[in-house]
Amino acid sequence: MTQTYKTFNARLHAENDGKGKTFASKILKSMYPDCKIVEGDKYGVDLKIIKDDQIIKKAEVEVRHNWKGDFDFPFSTVNIPSRKKKFFDGNCLYFSINKNLTRCMMIDDKDILESPLEENPNRFVSSNEMFYKVSTSKCKSLQIKDYQ
Repeated sequence: MTQTYKTFNARLHAENDGKGKTFASKILKSMYPDCKIVEGDKYGVDLKIIKDDQIIKKAEVEVRHNWKGDFDFPFSTVNIPSRKKKFFDGNCLYFSINKNLTRCMMIDDKDILESPLEENPNRFVSSNEMFYKVSTSKCKSLQIKDYQ
């Protein structure tokens, strides 16, 4: 089977990228108070956490439009596209943020890579796109109000 990937959507990127990075940056600033949080390169990871001019952690961010409302994550697994694997080097956090930008699931990349990889048809790709199916038991649920 040849794997299929969702094509880049400039409209979705413009709508979600800045908001998601701002959300994750607030949490990261609290977690790493002595560090700078900077944007990654155009085709690289979304955020870098810098201390003494060294990258100490990275973060990849997504806003999930299927997670609406201010309530716990409504599914038993967080599905993360396998195309994101290029960012997972043992030093990356993944933020899956609800549509309202009030809550997120934070996941260590090691837990992502240890999770089953399965096909998950969706509205963007009807078949052959693979996703890591990360159990919510491996995720940390956070609310933005705790970091403002």
